[in-house]
Amino acid sequence: LRAKLESEIPPKQRMKTHLILIEFGRRICRARNPKCEECPIKRYCEVEK
Repeated sequence: LRAKLESEIPPKQRMKTHLILIEFGRRICRARNPKCEECPIKRYCEVEK
């Protein structure tokens, strides 16, 4: 996954992307009580299937 993301995300955008993913994990894709119904990418998620 890391290699795929690094090949797709330009170096100048990586820090911003990193921070967005952290916020996404805190608000939506949480370990306990995930908010799958609010998730904009749930169709790609193994948990949702």
